[in-house]
Amino acid sequence: MKILTVHDQDKPIYDIVFSEDFNQLPKALASLGLSQRRVCIVSETRVAGLYLDTLKSIFTPLARQVIDFVFPEGEENKNLSTVQMLYERLIQAHFDRKDLLVALGGGVVGDLTGYSAATYLRGIDFIQVPTSLLAQVDSSIGGKTGVDFNA
Repeated sequence: MKILTVHDQDKPIYDIVFSEDFNQLPKALASLGLSQRRVCIVSETRVAGLYLDTLKSIFTPLARQVIDFVFPEGEENKNLSTVQMLYERLIQAHFDRKDLLVALGGGVVGDLTGYSAATYLRGIDFIQVPTSLLAQVDSSIGGKTGVDFNA
């Protein structure tokens, strides 16, 4: 595992953790104080089928509660309707500003989760678990997120 800390004017902002698999993830999560936080893992159908159970098994012993939100894969689902469905899932699970979203997947998942985290209750924390090289450089580093509108 390799950790790169991103700074803004010599002040650490966040860490980027590099690992070939999920084995080092619990160690990387230890500093986040998850025992009192709810976690929602957001993913799309294809990636969720491959990695969701593994990620849930990692977060469950660390967090207060772990839920998931899985939406159909594809750019056409990166929209405000999907954000609304995620909001409804979070509201039903009583998520508050102390809780955490986890983006599991590629660029669509990272963009949608980042946008939702920034706008739900005026902002909650989120982390990205990119599953492709493109996702690693697309939206997971630098914080650029967004969803598509009707046109």
